Amino acid sequence: MTEIQQNRWDRLIRRAANVVGGGSQVNDTLNELFPVMDIENVPAELFALMATQLGWCSSSLGASPAEFNHHQLFNPAGSGSVISITQVSIVNTTNLGTIRFTNSIAALTTLTGNERRRDTRSGVLASIVAQNRTAQDGVSGGLDFRIRVLKDETTFLRDDNGICVIFPGTGLTVTTESTNVGSICSFLWRERVFEPAEVNF
Repeated sequence: MTEIQQNRWDRLIRRAANVVGGGSQVNDTLNELFPVMDIENVPAELFALMATQLGWCSSSLGASPAEFNHHQLFNPAGSGSVISITQVSIVNTTNLGTIRFTNSIAALTTLTGNERRRDTRSGVLASIVAQNRTAQDGVSGGLDFRIRVLKDETTFLRDDNGICVIFPGTGLTVTTESTNVGSICSFLWRERVFEPAEVNF
């Protein structure tokens, strides 16, 4: 069988099994890798072994007359990393309403700065790529995706395969559809450095 570029998976095999020595430990994907480990559905503690970081963050915005609340997870331009958002939770603290989700090419104005790794083996304050940003202004977000939410009840949007994939210079923005609405938004995501072949189709 033809060998493939399996650097991410080889790193997982090496670290999980404490393999020492040169050369790839994954030479034949079908015969050696699949029977040993499910590489696409690993538990949280193994993601770091593939150089994939798990992150979470949250932001809260109060009700503002004539303004919509915007919450965003943004991947900075030039980061060299790919971000896969796996869960968004939203709470409308004012009344029944609609929430909009849209992919964005511009970072929101305010950097919240409370992004954290969910795996603390590198330290609680170890750096992470994704940025948690917010804004309040007179324009609502795009209409890519919408959900209805109840007052003071947490609504979850999740997909284990990833709600969306965010490359450098883009983000996911979550916006209230009405003005003068308080909201709390939280994100869960995975991030890793992407290989050149992943952007050359």
